[in-house]
Amino acid sequence: MIRWVTCAGCNTRLELECGLSATAVQCPRCQTLVDVPAGHLGPGITIGGFEIKHLINSGRMGKVFLAHQLSVDRPAALKVLPPQFCIDEALLERFLVEVRTSARMHHPNIVSAYDAGTDEGIHYLAMQYVDGDSLATLVTARGPLSETDALRTAGKLARALSYGWDQHQLVHRDVKPDNILMDRGNEPYLVDMGIAKSFASSLGGTMAETIMGTPNYMSPEQIEGLASTDLRSDIFSLGATLYFMLTGNIPFDGKTIVQSLQHMVTGSLPDPRIASPTLSAHCVDLLCVTLARKPEARHQSWQALISDITCVADGQPIKAPVSHGKDTLIGARQQQSGLKTATKKHGAPVLSPTPPAGLSATPSAKPSVAPPDGAHPHPKVQVKKPKPPPRKRPVASAGDDHLHLHRTTPAAHGKRKKLMRIAVGFGALIVCLGLAVLFGDEAFALIGRLKQQRTAAAVASQTRIGSLAQQLEDAIAYARTHPDEYETTKQTLTALEASLDGTELAGEAEQALKRIRSRCERARDSAWNALRSRVDALFANGKLDESLDALRDYDGEMARALEPLRSDYVVELTRRARETQDAEAQLQAERKSEAQSELNGLLEALADDQVNGRRTEAVARVREARIEGRLDALGSEWTAIQDRIAATADPDEAILSTFKRDMGRRVAILFRTGLQRLHIRRVLGDEVMGDYRSDTGRTIIRKFKVADLDPKERFIRAGKYETDEGRIRQGLVAVSEGAYGSAAKCFARVNCPVAVALKNAAEAMRGGTTSIPRTT
Repeated sequence: MIRWVTCAGCNTRLELECGLSATAVQCPRCQTLVDVPAGHLGPGITIGGFEIKHLINSGRMGKVFLAHQLSVDRPAALKVLPPQFCIDEALLERFLVEVRTSARMHHPNIVSAYDAGTDEGIHYLAMQYVDGDSLATLVTARGPLSETDALRTAGKLARALSYGWDQHQLVHRDVKPDNILMDRGNEPYLVDMGIAKSFASSLGGTMAETIMGTPNYMSPEQIEGLASTDLRSDIFSLGATLYFMLTGNIPFDGKTIVQSLQHMVTGSLPDPRIASPTLSAHCVDLLCVTLARKPEARHQSWQALISDITCVADGQPIKAPVSHGKDTLIGARQQQSGLKTATKKHGAPVLSPTPPAGLSATPSAKPSVAPPDGAHPHPKVQVKKPKPPPRKRPVASAGDDHLHLHRTTPAAHGKRKKLMRIAVGFGALIVCLGLAVLFGDEAFALIGRLKQQRTAAAVASQTRIGSLAQQLEDAIAYARTHPDEYETTKQTLTALEASLDGTELAGEAEQALKRIRSRCERARDSAWNALRSRVDALFANGKLDESLDALRDYDGEMARALEPLRSDYVVELTRRARETQDAEAQLQAERKSEAQSELNGLLEALADDQVNGRRTEAVARVREARIEGRLDALGSEWTAIQDRIAATADPDEAILSTFKRDMGRRVAILFRTGLQRLHIRRVLGDEVMGDYRSDTGRTIIRKFKVADLDPKERFIRAGKYETDEGRIRQGLVAVSEGAYGSAAKCFARVNCPVAVALKNAAEAMRGGTTSIPRTT
């Protein structure tokens, strides 16, 4: 842990590596004893390499700070864990194992764990920082989400939880709005993935403590403490979170934890449409399954849940069997009277366009059709439609941009049939008059019966035509609101065309289908062009993963119709990216080979400059190579060489730094004039100042420079701390004294390109003195 304190004597800001307790240190500059008061966690304190900026929130699970990770220069969320972690060593070890597992997870909707450890007895967990609020805060402040937004958020969270289970066999155990962060772009992030169990165990004690203070989003089997907790428990919690997003109401809310538990055991949740009347029946079915009381009645895999979320988002029924009654925690919806009450309170419900016959319920004039297997028979509001006029029936057709009504214009075939009906009717009238002349009253009775039969037949025909016209209108309206379900619309209109044959509506279904197909194709092409433009822009900017995710996760207009195109383009982009990467790798290899050759030449020139005392020329060569960038293709290798050269270029500077560490101490120093013990006072520029006591007791000041030191003293101090840089500096000191043999031995002890080049240069100069001489 790092703290800061200011010396009252010289106003120097001192960096201290100590705990939060009170202590005292001596200022290295003025030797003043500085009192360090007891501190507390807050801004300015550095824990485990994370400098605290300010407090974000605090609770039973500890305090969360916004911090700055110094080593990689990035923001982080630093959670300081509660003292319970200090008690149980086995629990702490398990927690660290879980954090290491969590750190290996990389998913766009999971908050990554950066680091965990202990610093001066304080246990901490560093995580990815998300700039935003929790889902609980967002819904409380803004109200319920729309069905589209809630399903989109739930789908992304389900994919994140699926990743944790499929790749790492992890169950979250604490999915709830408080553990979901929403960034400024409304992107969800799941917190504490894989480590919630350690948090729960650290609290211990009563049941209320074990469930971390709130059972509202936990599955019945979790509350009962069953060992069978698995991914289906997380599915229940995600379903409860979805209920909260759609209604804005906390599920199973109570004044105390006990009340919430009783509510879950003995009661059920209100139908979500009471709070949000516009919710689709398919969405309610999804909640019924996810909030089933028994795990086996829920989705059995994340993929099954993700598939049903996609179906509901597309306006389709879910595939999973729907739980009813006591099997689910979603209560039955109120009957008609209850719906009217809810309508007065919340506003009139908005009903979706009625699908055509064969897709959903038929018009009210027809007998009701039983719902398909697995569908939830929710009550529907019956709206009586006005009886259509007997003549000039308007027929709905799909225009280019909108639906419009027009009178049926009979085709040539229709005209011929009308003329035939007029001729037949006129002939029948002639026959009836003839019969009246021949048979008198009996003939007139027969004429009356024929007239009644003809009127009844006309009414039946008109009723049938009206029903067919309504089905045609419903089919076209459904096609307009579901443009990506062309195949379903095609089957409906094809079947309807056979029923229209022989009526004044003959050919209308076929013409409508042509117009719908044309409109769907234009909508598909427009949606594909927009999606492809966005994907191509990401790909062009080098964001391959984002471009592929945009294709795979696309849930916008015509999503189902674009699925084959999206799949093919994923393959195409992957192939293009691989080809680009191969070409770049080849080019990079060629550049690296050229740079390596140039680096070898540079190292030889640098070594020759240094062993011949041309230090200024050596520094200039490195600066020129760095500016021109010719060696940048070597990446970290060139960076490491530059760092090594910079650290060893000036041995005298390193020698002076050893005296800075000796400030305030009395040390023995070997000068060219002999050995002397000095009390080191300060180092200013290239000069060191010390003092010693004379025989008469006087304090004598002595100032000296590195050149005044004996070569052996310089040699020892140049490599005082036994590092590779120190050994290279020792070799350079030996070279400056002409001891090329000793220099070559020093360079040979370091395995790096710089040392190898210096060793070769020293051996080339060898032939004179082979050891460091001492001035007597």
